Amino acid sequence: ALSAAAGRIVSIDEAGLVTLFDSKLTMKERSWKGGAPGSLRCVALSADAKRVVVGEGDATIRSWEAKSGEARPEVVKGTGAVAGLACAPGGATLAVLWADGTVSLRDGTTLEEKRTLARDGGAGALSALPTLAWRPDGKRLAVGGAAAWLTIWEPESGRLVTRLPGCVGPAAWMADGKRVVTGLPVRVWSVRE
Repeated sequence: ALSAAAGRIVSIDEAGLVTLFDSKLTMKERSWKGGAPGSLRCVALSADAKRVVVGEGDATIRSWEAKSGEARPEVVKGTGAVAGLACAPGGATLAVLWADGTVSLRDGTTLEEKRTLARDGGAGALSALPTLAWRPDGKRLAVGGAAAWLTIWEPESGRLVTRLPGCVGPAAWMADGKRVVTGLPVRVWSVRE
C-alpha cells in the first residue's frame, strides 16, 4: 500500500516495515518496524507529510512522526480489520474504512472519533479492493468496496449524497471536484449534489 503527500511517499510491506521516500523514489528517508509480518493492511500520510497512520488486520490504528519514525501515543482499537485509510486535504480528518464496511471519521491528530457514516449498500464483505477518496476540497468522501457500490458522503453532516452502482476497485476525484473516476471498469462519473 502507498500514500503520497507534500513531496513524500510512504509504503508498507509484508515484512511489517513502514518506509518513507522522497516523491521521486530516488531517496529512502527512513524505514521502521510498523507491525508484525503480514499485519499491516493500509497506510495514509497526512496532508503536510508529518504523520504516518497505519491500519492493521487486528483492528489497530497506529501513528508515527514521519520525520523521526517515532511512535505517537494515539492508538485506536476497533472491532474488525482496518480496510482503508485516507487523510482529508488539510489533515483535520482521517477516514477509516473497517472490514464490515463502516467508515469512521477521526480527528487527524488525536485519532478521536468524530462521526460514523452509516453503511449504505454495503451489506456483505468488502471486495479485495476497498477504497476511500477525499474530494480535493475535503467536502465529499467516496467510499467503495462492498456490494459493487461507490457511495459519496458529505462528511461534515454525515449525509449520503449519492450511490454509484457497478463500482469495484479504486476511485479518485478529478481536480474539478465534480467527477470521480472508478476502476474495474474504468469509468468517469459526474457527481450531482
